[in-house]
Formats: sequence, C-alpha cells, structure tokens
Amino acid sequence: MKAGAFLASGAETCVYDPPLKCSAGSPPNTVSRVVYDSREPAIQDKVIQIIATLPPEIRKHFNTKVAQCTEFDITEGDIKRHDGKQCPHFDLFETPRHITSEDGFTNLITPKQGPDVAVSTSPGNAMLSRSKEETFVALKDVMRALIPVDGRFIHNDAHFGNLAWMDDSTLALHDWGRTTVGGNSKIKNFRQKVADAILKKYPKMKYFDYLGTRVKLDARVEKECTKIWDIVYIIANMDVYGLTTEASAMSVMDAILARLNEGKELSPEFISQEVIDKLNMPQSGGVLLQSKRFCKCIKSVRRKIAPRPGSTKEQAAIAICTRSVLKKGRTLKKFKCRPKARIITQRRK
Repeated sequence: MKAGAFLASGAETCVYDPPLKCSAGSPPNTVSRVVYDSREPAIQDKVIQIIATLPPEIRKHFNTKVAQCTEFDITEGDIKRHDGKQCPHFDLFETPRHITSEDGFTNLITPKQGPDVAVSTSPGNAMLSRSKEETFVALKDVMRALIPVDGRFIHNDAHFGNLAWMDDSTLALHDWGRTTVGGNSKIKNFRQKVADAILKKYPKMKYFDYLGTRVKLDARVEKECTKIWDIVYIIANMDVYGLTTEASAMSVMDAILARLNEGKELSPEFISQEVIDKLNMPQSGGVLLQSKRFCKCIKSVRRKIAPRPGSTKEQAAIAICTRSVLKKGRTLKKFKCRPKARIITQRRK
C-alpha cells in the first residue's frame, strides 16, 4: 500500500488517504490533513482539551487530530489523485521529497470521515449527500452537542462542507483552522462578521445581521452570543439548503432576541427547547397528512441511509422519521404504508 494518495483539499489543507505516515506510525482508519498554518495544531490542542471534558456521546460530533508530526515523506504515489489532480496549495508537494520541520508543514493524523453534508456548496445548486430527513435530525444532534461547549470555543466556519458523516452515521464538525478558543475576543459584533464573510457567499444567511442590529451589543450580550454562534451558523445553512423555513428560523431568532433584551442568560435549557426543538422542516408539495409524510420520509431515508452496525435500513429510517415528522411529545405506536398510509402515535413516556 502506498504511503498516501492525494484525496481532496480544503481552503488551506490537503488530505491524503492512506495517511502520510509519521515516524511513530499512524492509527488505522485515519487520513493526513496537511496544513501550513501553524495556528491550527495549537488550536486543536485546546479544542481537544475542552472536548475531553464532555461525555462520549457529545465528543463523537467533533472530528479532531489523534496524532501529528512535522517530518514525513512525499512519495511518487502521493502526488496525484487517480484523476490526475494534485494538491493545489503546496508547491513542495509536486515532487517526491522528505518534508522536515524547517518546511513548516504539520501532518495532522485525523480519523477518516465520509462525505460532507453538502455535495455542492453553491447556493444556486445546493445538494445534500443524504436525505433531508436524516440530515435534519443529525444537524439537530450536532447543535445539541454544541450546547455543553458553552462558548469555550467557536468553530466559526460550521458550513455544510465542514460537517461530515462518520462510519456510524454521526455528523461531526471538522476543519478547525478558523476556530477561536477562550471566549469572545474576536466577536466584536454580528454585522462585521456578516460583512466579512457570510452575506457575500450566501445571501440568505442574514440571521447574524438580524440579531446584531436588534440588540445592544455589550460585554454581556457578546458573551451570551458565543454560546449560540455556531448554532446560528448551522441554522443559516439549513435555510440555504431547504432544511428549514425562513419563518421557522426567524421565529427562533426572535426568541433569542427577546431573551437577550430581557437581560436573561441563554441557558442550555433555553437553547435546547426554544431554539433547536422549535426548528421545523418545510413541508414539500403542500400540506400532507402526517401518515403520508411519514411514509414518504421512510422511503426517502431508506434509499440513502447507511445504518449503524446491528441496525437495518428500515429500523434506522423509522427512527429518523419518527424524530423529524411526528409532533414533539409524540412517539410511534404502529404504522403501515401500503395499500394506504396509516399511522398511530402515542404520547411519549
């Protein structure tokens, strides 16, 4: 097996699979993320320390390095991908050579991930790698995982090209190059952030601006906003990709504004119940009966899902559609889709 083959590239990163091996070796099922930015390894160290304090079911939503080195080899087989493309960022990687610490690169050995949420990140041609129903549920899980982080770090770039499916169908954040750690030192106000990045690429991503122009930005508000920064970023992307409606997203923004203007804390309970739980998926094709929407969801999810070990596609689809279609507080009792869709629900115990 080759030491590694160029797989893909990010804004300032090139990825190799199998990994470009450090002298100490590399764990199985990993890739190399080669970066030139000396900040990211140090940022990831701090993020890893914070993540280590969280329960395992929360940690799995953050894909970080498991090892790193600054000395490794680029071989002939590493240079080009099977389609002839090669790393677009680093000229040194165009010929075989030994990379030393003096070259300034860091080889971040990272758990291998599946496709990103977005197949295409173009707003005019937004495409998802899995069904809307499965993605909607998984994104809510990521947002809930961000609650106990409590603003101790802000990813700052939680778009759908930086959220990837792992082997167990969990969604995980990756690419930590723009992360800030330790509070709100770089969050002066929402409007500046929007002008710098978000609105230029995604006209619909106006929620930061909406918040920033309707609340007095002082130290207290900025500190509270660190708790929801990445969550609002994800909500804005959900709007772009048709995973929620503008009306649903705006109602959540209004709830956040009311809380901030009342001088109240954005508590974990508030973020979970009044922000994440209140987001709704749009209904396609007009208003459908719940039974028809449930069966349509099952069919769509079952076609695309990769079930967890020990679970069938049918079981995984039922679990996802129960969470995305049924009303809050209700759970599935029985259903059938043929010859006529019929569903019976019951109050969640």
